[in-house]
Amino acid sequence: QSAEQPAVRQPSQQPPQREQMQPRQNPGRPAAETLPPETKPFGANLFQGQFVAQQEAGLNPDYVIAPGDKVLVNLWGAQRFTGQLTVDAQGNVFVPDVGPVHVGGISNKNLNAAVTEKVNSIFSRNVMVYTALATAQPIGVLVSGFVARPGRYTGVSSASLLYFIDRAGGILDEQGSFRDVRVLRHDRVIAAADLYDFLLEGRLPSVRFEEGDTIFVGRRKFAIAAGGDVQNPATFELTEESVGGEQLARLAVPGVAVTNAAISGIRRGEPYRGYLSLAEFRRAVLHNGDSIRFTSDGNSDQIFVNVEGQLRGPSVLTVNHGAKLSDVLNLIEVDPARANVGSVYLRRRSVAEAQKKAIDQSLFRLEKSALTARAATDGVAQIRLSEAKLVSQFVARAYQVRPEGRVVLATG
Repeated sequence: QSAEQPAVRQPSQQPPQREQMQPRQNPGRPAAETLPPETKPFGANLFQGQFVAQQEAGLNPDYVIAPGDKVLVNLWGAQRFTGQLTVDAQGNVFVPDVGPVHVGGISNKNLNAAVTEKVNSIFSRNVMVYTALATAQPIGVLVSGFVARPGRYTGVSSASLLYFIDRAGGILDEQGSFRDVRVLRHDRVIAAADLYDFLLEGRLPSVRFEEGDTIFVGRRKFAIAAGGDVQNPATFELTEESVGGEQLARLAVPGVAVTNAAISGIRRGEPYRGYLSLAEFRRAVLHNGDSIRFTSDGNSDQIFVNVEGQLRGPSVLTVNHGAKLSDVLNLIEVDPARANVGSVYLRRRSVAEAQKKAIDQSLFRLEKSALTARAATDGVAQIRLSEAKLVSQFVARAYQVRPEGRVVLATG
């Protein structure tokens, strides 16, 4: 290189940006992307294969005997008989030497008493009776509407409608309704279920299914998504197009520290954003398609101060905003025999950031002066080049330094 040229490359005109702190967003006005993402419907975990019908109806004392069921009958003593009898279309079983015994419509737990009463009316004494439900006649129920796998599914008549919906793969997340479930028999609605009643209060209509019944799951019409600091982050289905904030809060259950709710939706065809206090939100009217995020946005009157070193008291102190350093020091318990009270310093993030910025600027100036130095002769230029390389290596290492933000308060 000639003496008229710089020893090495020209540095950039601005100091390199080394992990600059990002400005903190104003928590008082959340951006749209902080609102809850697409969430599962409330109750989506209801259908995961956990509903199992008791196909062995003999295990279910409340099962109601129906035509086609098989009953085991044992008589011993003065009259003997052992056999498995089928319940006929009239609900009777025919016991030899006794005649027809009506058992249709009787619960399993009362079966033995019903047969015993009939036998005792024929044989006054010395005849013992034991009966048991051997098998239950399965029935087929159609599941239709907005379920994953519509079709015909078998079960016993006492099975829950949740069992048949579960067999059909559950309710579709985006299309199906948890609040419009109907049971039809001969094209007539015999029962209607709102599964929110079951999820929140454990209430479900009792249906005795028959062959050919249909369970129909309707289409979801209105919904609002809720997320953030809530016990139930989910998409909640509405029975009407709008709902009060108080009603949604009862469903989502905000955390105890929640102070505000951010609302995103459409009003009069235009995008809408609202940020309300929790009290205002409870009085607000929400609409289909709204998205709510509950947040804790209150400012505490106190701050935490961490204390390290030789101390006898707690390592975390709670002080009021605006407390003086002397107030904090008076709260710190130390043993003078072990602690050097003349060597006290404070670490503060803002000071560390300022120190880092000052170091980066100094290193930039040092590197710039080394890289732009000119030499009068070729020999001096080679020396400058070696010096510039050493300075660049030093600067690269020095950029990795992370200041503690130490402020000395007392020296011994």
